[in-house]
Amino acid sequence: MNYQPLIVASLCAKSIKLTAGTTLETHQPRLLSSKFYLILLFLFICGTGTPTCFAQLSDKEDPEYKRLIKAIEPLKYQGNFQAYHFEITEILQQHPHVPSLWSEAAFNLIYNIPSTKQSYAERWKNVKDGLQLIGQDAVTKNPESAELRTEMAWFYLHLFRHRFDEIHNYYTVRHLEEWSATLAKNELEIALVSNNISIELVGNLENHLGTLDWRHPSTHGIYWATEAFLLSNGLEVIDGNETEWLIDRMVFFHLRNLLYEGTMSISEIEKQETISVNPNPQYLEIAEKAHLAIFDAGLMSSPTVELEDFYISGIYINARFGNINDAETFRKHALQTMLEKGVSPEVTLLDGSTNQIVEYVDSSVSASNPE
Repeated sequence: MNYQPLIVASLCAKSIKLTAGTTLETHQPRLLSSKFYLILLFLFICGTGTPTCFAQLSDKEDPEYKRLIKAIEPLKYQGNFQAYHFEITEILQQHPHVPSLWSEAAFNLIYNIPSTKQSYAERWKNVKDGLQLIGQDAVTKNPESAELRTEMAWFYLHLFRHRFDEIHNYYTVRHLEEWSATLAKNELEIALVSNNISIELVGNLENHLGTLDWRHPSTHGIYWATEAFLLSNGLEVIDGNETEWLIDRMVFFHLRNLLYEGTMSISEIEKQETISVNPNPQYLEIAEKAHLAIFDAGLMSSPTVELEDFYISGIYINARFGNINDAETFRKHALQTMLEKGVSPEVTLLDGSTNQIVEYVDSSVSASNPE
């Protein structure tokens, strides 16, 4: 388990700048190139760790999976993804209790088949079909599979990277729209149950996280990551196991998304739908617990630096998106905590004023994005 900080800040900033304002289809979402997004990137980088790459999480060394998939794999390598999907579906009817087969079928639906389509709407339909295949069909037939839940958490982490390109931004817009419609019709509980989401576990999650916004992809992601954690550890609820839960890799990444981009909305600029995001201070307290748990477990590559960076981010979030008095209270608390962790006040920015810290973040962002 590696929580090493992201080290490609300049590359990410350049990617945003290059893709900003481009349009691949009429009325497709457009990324915003702005100081605000660079601030969000800075806060992400200040936070602890992010995966620099992802790999599919299913167990491809499962002998049963390898035996069943061997005869049809040439279809995939030939790029005949529709035929490959048909064959996997046929195999699943006979062998529904091999989780890796479900994962492969969903991956083919979500990534391979859409790669051959031009329409974003068609791609989104395949994405939804793939998520339904795992979240409804596969989970129903494999109720004890932590692997399938982890796969769902990974999909929700990877598919909705709206800051990076138009297609992922489009997916995020559609997800927000559809779940907003569900909320508007007062059908949330019906939608959750139909997606195999336990109302009891949702209540347990909300005891730790507060009220959840199901329009946000990482709300779904942290739910599935939590189910995977509980199944893997033979548990029914988080209570009494919060520390272990918070240092679970998937739980941590989705929690960080909810902190730094936990408030999402759709706006329209020049007839193009755009995702607007803000940090959500609601998750600051639980995110601090997660960072301290990771620190105490020795899982940070540069412990004092990474913990201080998290606190700087938290102060900034409180100051810019909450209350300046709360930011100052959090700064004093952060300084005391860092001192308890063995950091001298002479070498930490937390010993300065809240305004100095806010100016530091603003100036760091400006320096990374010279006009």
